[in-house]
Amino acid sequence: MSGREDGYAPGRARRERIIEAAIAAFGASGFENATLTDIAAACGVSRQGLLHHFPSKEDLLTAVLARRDALDRERFTAAIAGNRTPAEAFVEIMADNARTPTVMRLYTVLSAEATNPDHAAHQYFATLYEQLRAELTQAIAASQSAGSLPSGWSAETFATMMLALKDGLALQSLLAPGTIDPVEVLRQVNAALRPGVPSAAEAVEGTP
Repeated sequence: MSGREDGYAPGRARRERIIEAAIAAFGASGFENATLTDIAAACGVSRQGLLHHFPSKEDLLTAVLARRDALDRERFTAAIAGNRTPAEAFVEIMADNARTPTVMRLYTVLSAEATNPDHAAHQYFATLYEQLRAELTQAIAASQSAGSLPSGWSAETFATMMLALKDGLALQSLLAPGTIDPVEVLRQVNAALRPGVPSAAEAVEGTP
């Protein structure tokens, strides 16, 4: 078994190099403008060698997106398992993502491009956000029941706002590097969401 795994090692390494090159290319040029020929050249393989691992550009895009989503889900699950709230988990995810601005740029560019129903990643992102809202809604509802998050919003509204905040901060930080610190903003939002701090809706209701 170990010999067989060793035999696969060069192929796995080549596949990882292709994904890394695709992350850089898609992030810099967008999915439509980046070419498989350029991606293959950037990671030192032939176009045919790239197609051996990823038969189409869409297959490569799916692998790139799946890599990012899997990492974020692992971070989120680990944070919740460590008794942190979904808001606190978002701070940790954003901190990790901010260390790789190329990947963050890739995700921001592709998610915007994918609003076009004809884009190769349109269904991927539509399904992804539906799943994220559902999973985040469930986690937020549990935190609200435990008293660790305010209950002024419905859990589903809360989830939608948190996703919008995370994505919007990523966009602003990419447009103004060094000016917008998405991690610090999320930390401040998280501090405001601690028990005892009224939600925006409660604050408005209490205004004379």
